[in-house]
Amino acid sequence: MINEVYQLIAPKLIDTAYKEIDLSKNEVILRPVKMSICKADQRYYQGLRQLNILMKKLPMALIHECVAEVIYDPSGEFSVGDMLIPIPNTPTEKDPVIAENYLRSSHFCSSGYDGFASRSPCKGARRLRYARSVILRACERQRAVHIAL
Repeated sequence: MINEVYQLIAPKLIDTAYKEIDLSKNEVILRPVKMSICKADQRYYQGLRQLNILMKKLPMALIHECVAEVIYDPSGEFSVGDMLIPIPNTPTEKDPVIAENYLRSSHFCSSGYDGFASRSPCKGARRLRYARSVILRACERQRAVHIAL
């Protein structure tokens, strides 16, 4: 399957790249529905990162925050149409002290590795969460904060 990836190739310049998706891998294929552009994405897009950092990381698809719809899941864990939140980092090792988000070996979307700005990004099922449950937990935490105040 061919995936359209919208990559930042230079500050303020996005181009479309075409990448093969290996359907034999046990990865969920998603279609982004809602995306959020954060300050980190803006710094890359506007060219506000140091030139040596930009040169190491580009070309790269931006966006590491999104809600996406399942379009294919070979494992059957999710159904087509399920709304999920992909976790933007992919750890390559475990450490008993350092959390996966802080390991130098972790691959973080839109920070040297393609983010979700593509037609059909892929993620392993372990790196996905149901959007509804994440949003409900966040609302419950916010409500608890308001009650505590």
